[in-house]
Amino acid sequence: MADEGDSEIEGESDEEELTLLAARGKKSGRPAINNKVALEQKLNEIKTPSSLPWVEMLAMTTAEPVNVPDIEDDLKREVAFYQASLEAVSQAIKRLDQHKIPHRRPDDYFAECVKTDEQIRKIKTKLLADKGRIERGEQNRKQREMAKYGKQVQLAKQQQRAKSKKENIDNITKWRKQNTSGRADPGELEDLIAAKSNPKKRKFSGPSDSKSPKNSAKNRKYGFGGPKRHQKSNTASSTSDMQSFKVKRQKQGPQSGKKGMRPGKSKRQKMRSNG
Repeated sequence: MADEGDSEIEGESDEEELTLLAARGKKSGRPAINNKVALEQKLNEIKTPSSLPWVEMLAMTTAEPVNVPDIEDDLKREVAFYQASLEAVSQAIKRLDQHKIPHRRPDDYFAECVKTDEQIRKIKTKLLADKGRIERGEQNRKQREMAKYGKQVQLAKQQQRAKSKKENIDNITKWRKQNTSGRADPGELEDLIAAKSNPKKRKFSGPSDSKSPKNSAKNRKYGFGGPKRHQKSNTASSTSDMQSFKVKRQKQGPQSGKKGMRPGKSKRQKMRSNG
């Protein structure tokens, strides 16, 4: 608590402030009212009784007054206030511990949200809108870059086509000059154009011996799209081949009346083994 010397200093400073305010009122043209009796009366009405314990007031006073060298410097003034408040809080915590008054928030304490649900909903909507706007801007930027890259690829392709077209024209002109002298081959022109138009294309050279037996069998069977007519027609060798001829099967002949039943699995296996 402040002592009597401090109260005298504070009283003098209050009088100086009142004098300064009165001077400002005279400059502004407004009458300065300093009703000291009424002010003291109101002060006594709102003044806390000194008989109340400290726990009821929780008022703390710093040991030394706050001294700011330059009161116009906002940063230094706020730092001085912060240090004074920190000192007062540390003293108040010690006094609360002495009185065994809890001052820390329990772990299971949930404070009520300052903002209402409607405000939180508006903030969330705004954040989502900003996020969507940023994502759309990023997507549009990527699309512009892709369009720019696509234009570059298209230009490169057009240049390549123009280059190949020019080479083909030069080859045709060269072939014509050779043809006038009778030294040109008729098939040379097609080879030149095909080689220039498809430089990486490799002609198919037929079946290779390095392939697997399965692929070789399929190649022999299907023939790479060759002629498939008369593949199942009889030939002299197939006609003279009597391995598939069964005398027993021919002796049975067609059954009249009721259709013959299919033999069982064991009988069919025996028939295959005998055949």
